[in-house]
Amino acid sequence: MDDTSPISSSLTPTPFPVIHTVISVDSAKREIPQYLSGKTSTQTAQPPRAIILGRKYTSAEFEDIRSACGGSHTAISWIVSNEAGENKSTFGMSLSGFKNARADAQAIKDLLSKLKEDGKLGLAGEFRY
Repeated sequence: MDDTSPISSSLTPTPFPVIHTVISVDSAKREIPQYLSGKTSTQTAQPPRAIILGRKYTSAEFEDIRSACGGSHTAISWIVSNEAGENKSTFGMSLSGFKNARADAQAIKDLLSKLKEDGKLGLAGEFRY
């Protein structure tokens, strides 16, 4: 894990390790394709099976990132918030932001577990938490 963001920290330890955290649209567009192709300096036991984008990213930013990663047909599960960050002024590291991070992390864990149970984790698709 590259940082200790509240979501990343709340997702570990789980059967779903966080192998990288991006902090901006530009870094996501540059770095996620490298992880998907296996062309990173970070060695992981297995390739990523899901890309999780939190409420920070707007719907337009999500589409921009996904396009940079090969579009909707890329063999990866896209995990996206139902509450995309259309109003970015609500994001910050206040106490409520950390509470939301814990709640989001639990929702993400539940969704990842369900996808794994259903045999859909790692398959192309968009899934909302």
